[in-house]
Amino acid sequence: MPRSIQQALPSLELKNVSLKVDLRNNVSRPVELSSEEAAILAAEVFDEALNACGIGTEQAALVIGVSKGLVSKWRSPHYRERPSYAQLLQLPPAFHLAMNRIVSRRFGFARAALAMLMDAAGDLAVAVGE
Repeated sequence: MPRSIQQALPSLELKNVSLKVDLRNNVSRPVELSSEEAAILAAEVFDEALNACGIGTEQAALVIGVSKGLVSKWRSPHYRERPSYAQLLQLPPAFHLAMNRIVSRRFGFARAALAMLMDAAGDLAVAVGE
């Protein structure tokens, strides 16, 4: 802002506003999965995230330092093997963005985050308006 406009604006006293939002109240349905359903979901999300960011089985295996066969098992819902969090962290940021978008889409996290943002914006408007 130009300096003359800044000087013309009235000064506002900032108040300490506590924003406490419980994410559980904003999510429309609880997620209850059996261990078998969770394993299938993990494989589907892993596979879809790799596909979304263009990482193939061979490239993922090279980056993580495991065999192509193991990555193929991770991608399949028919095997018990799953990557550890430490192994997932070795994948590039594009994978993590894709994976988080997939999980958000499946469980409505984006909708919950938007509701939290709107609540916070409303609280801020009330605080500034006082």
